[in-house]
Amino acid sequence: MENKQQYKQSKIKKMLSELITKETKSVMKKALLRFSKEKGIAPTENQLLICGGPEGMPFYKYMVNFKPENTLTFNEILGVTFDFKSREVLATPFMQNAIMRLSTEKELSPQDIQIMIFTSTDKCKDVNLFAYNNGKKIQPVTFEWLFKEGVELKDLM
Repeated sequence: MENKQQYKQSKIKKMLSELITKETKSVMKKALLRFSKEKGIAPTENQLLICGGPEGMPFYKYMVNFKPENTLTFNEILGVTFDFKSREVLATPFMQNAIMRLSTEKELSPQDIQIMIFTSTDKCKDVNLFAYNNGKKIQPVTFEWLFKEGVELKDLM
């Protein structure tokens, strides 16, 4: 009986992770395309940056050609005035967990960690993530790694 329950929980966890990954990629892709259109530049010329604040609390920046331009709200990334789907409430714990995991793994202050979101194609067919320590490359970040921990039903309620 316990194995069946564990199997169900594992399956639900995998489905949640896949759903969150798909939604996150979609949001990032749309944001990169929208900002590039607004600025009149190629999608490859703009980036989003997730920055670690106190205790890993994320905040966001917009970049052009790898230079920060301005701080963004989560709703500005989404391109909405009000987030009826509560995506920020869902995304924040995952981003915070990722920043804190990097902080622990690399023995860095969470406030020194940034995760850059970028594309290498003009049509934004791919979305890539790379972790930095005060602007110095640390490692690529996969969506699987990003959502590795914390995808639990309790986090969504």
